[in-house]
Formats: sequence, C-alpha cells, structure tokens
Amino acid sequence: MFTLAYFGLFRVSELVATATYNNQLQIADVRVTGDKHAILVTLRKHKTNQRGIPVTIRIPYESESALCPVRSFTDYLAVRPHKVGP
Repeated sequence: MFTLAYFGLFRVSELVATATYNNQLQIADVRVTGDKHAILVTLRKHKTNQRGIPVTIRIPYESESALCPVRSFTDYLAVRPHKVGP
C-alpha cells in the first residue's frame, strides 16, 4: 500500500476508509495491465473530484528502481487470499 501511495501520489483518504465516508480502495480497483508494464488504479471518489466520477491512474513499471509498484503489487497478489474486498 505504501509503494502504491508513493508512486501514485495518493492521499491517505483516497486509499482507506475515513470518518466522513467509506471510500477505501478495493482489490478490484487495482489491476495490472496484460503486458505487466503498469498498474491501473481506479479511484471512485477523491478530494478534487467530489462528484464521484471515477478516474483511473496509470502507474508505470519502474525497472531502474528497487521499489517497483508493479512488482510489489504482483508479489502482494501472490500471497493475498483470493477474495473480494479492501
């Protein structure tokens, strides 16, 4: 989650539930492209878009970095139980 937040420049409120509304990121909102060169993150609602129109953010593969968001997310998916939810 930290790697995703860093490379996507996300606010904490865009990724987790807050006191004002339940807006936590779901596993279905994050997907790896078919060629594994990027992650697509769909935000259903965020601070600068109060109308709730979903926006998709593309986070590219970082071959020159020890912290690659695509590798981190695929590693996470390998150990995460296969179920719907956050």
